[in-house]
Amino acid sequence: LVSSCFPTILLESKLYKTTVTTKEINKFFNDLKITGLTLGVFISLSSAIAKCPRFRFERRNNISVVFIPNAGFDQINIVSAVLFLRELYKLENECKVTLENVDNISRNICKIMDKFSVIFKHTQETRHIMFDSRNTIYRELDRTYMSMLSLESKMTSVIEDIKCNIR
Repeated sequence: LVSSCFPTILLESKLYKTTVTTKEINKFFNDLKITGLTLGVFISLSSAIAKCPRFRFERRNNISVVFIPNAGFDQINIVSAVLFLRELYKLENECKVTLENVDNISRNICKIMDKFSVIFKHTQETRHIMFDSRNTIYRELDRTYMSMLSLESKMTSVIEDIKCNIR
C-alpha cells in the first residue's frame, strides 16, 4: 500500500563479522536509484558501518537513507528508522517544505538522535546487567534448592535411623 503516509522504503540488512564497507553503501544508493525509490534503511545487525556513528542520515541526489550500525535484533531500530523516513516524506510531500528546510530539520534530528544513542547504549547495558543478575539469582535458587533436597534426604535418613532404633 503506497500513500502519502506510507511511502515505499527499501530496507537492507547485513549480518557481517567485519565492518560493512563504503562499497556496500554505494551499492545500496545505486539499488535505490535503479528501483526509483527515494527512501532507504541500511542496517548492520552485528557490525559497524564504514564512517557511520550510531545513527546517520544521509541524502544523495534526492535519495534519503538512514544508517544504523550494530543494530542487533531489536525491532525498535527498524521501526524508528522507518518512522523517521515516513515523517520526512510527509514533510517533503504534504507540507511542501523545501529541501533546505528538510536538511536543517534532519541535522537537528541527527543531533537529537545522538542523545538518543547515548540513552539507547545505557538501556542496552542495563538490559545486560539485568540479564546477568537474573541468571545469578536463578543459579543461587538452584543451588539453594539442591541444598534443601540434600537436607531433606539427610533428615529422611535420620528419621529412618530413629524408627529402626525404636523398633
